[in-house]
Amino acid sequence: MTHPGEITRRQLIRRIGMTAFVAGPGAGLLSACATAGGGEPSAAPATSLPASANPRNPFGVDAKKPLEVAIFSGAYGDSYAKDLHEELYKKAFPGVTITHTATQEIGTQLRPRLVAGDPLT
Repeated sequence: MTHPGEITRRQLIRRIGMTAFVAGPGAGLLSACATAGGGEPSAAPATSLPASANPRNPFGVDAKKPLEVAIFSGAYGDSYAKDLHEELYKKAFPGVTITHTATQEIGTQLRPRLVAGDPLT
């Protein structure tokens, strides 16, 4: 005996079958959207540093400029950035000034700078 709102095993199998029937062609249409255009295949991405890059400073950081760190301070805090990453940065670039900002509203603080196209101001 079934109660109102319950479905039987037969109804469940029918619903799964109808879902597969409807989703099958839809998946084919979506996969067509995900493929690249025609033409020659692109080259594989580079996995090594360019010849001009320094392996100790691959991003070309200017050691004389200060570093601004904006960290989301959630349940795990921000000590991983202060105690680990910033200390490693100080070892790599001695004498650098680091400004650390920990916040839970990182989006509202950084969005205006990113939208303006100048995140460094």
